[in-house]
Amino acid sequence: MHESPLYIFPFAIVDEKTGATAGWQHYEGDYQSANLEIEQLHCGIKMEGEQVKRTPEFIRPVSFVKIFEYVKGARIEGKASDGSIVLIATNMTTSQGREFVYLQRTVANGSYTFIVPYSTGKLKDGATNFDVFAQAYKIREGDIEDETLVLEMEKEVEVTEEDVMEGKSLSVDLMS
Repeated sequence: MHESPLYIFPFAIVDEKTGATAGWQHYEGDYQSANLEIEQLHCGIKMEGEQVKRTPEFIRPVSFVKIFEYVKGARIEGKASDGSIVLIATNMTTSQGREFVYLQRTVANGSYTFIVPYSTGKLKDGATNFDVFAQAYKIREGDIEDETLVLEMEKEVEVTEEDVMEGKSLSVDLMS
């Protein structure tokens, strides 16, 4: 995945006394010269009169363009308890320094399979030049107890660029 340096960042114009939203606007910018005012929008920026510019805390800048390359993906499979919930996740950093979590989940039928698109290794001779950096994948297994997901097992797996590009299989059993 490649993420462009240009983004938009929405904010609401809010009446400070009533809390009513008068409308939405946005900033346009680039990650290299990010505007300090953007972070201040989470707390609110006073305007003339009774209006405030404000953005909810969960909103982050949105890139204009994201390009995803098609890859075969590495196949991660293994044994897991029948009916258990299996998650695989990794922390990602894009070419613009934006962080997010890549996550998949499935219900095991004695085994599980995931196909993952990101390598966790560093560049080696002959490898492609990629813009996204992933940490080791964490595979977790658990069950629902009292309407809560309880994760009991965790293993880590590294995935090479070769594994991703050639569609190689890796085995990670979650059962003893």
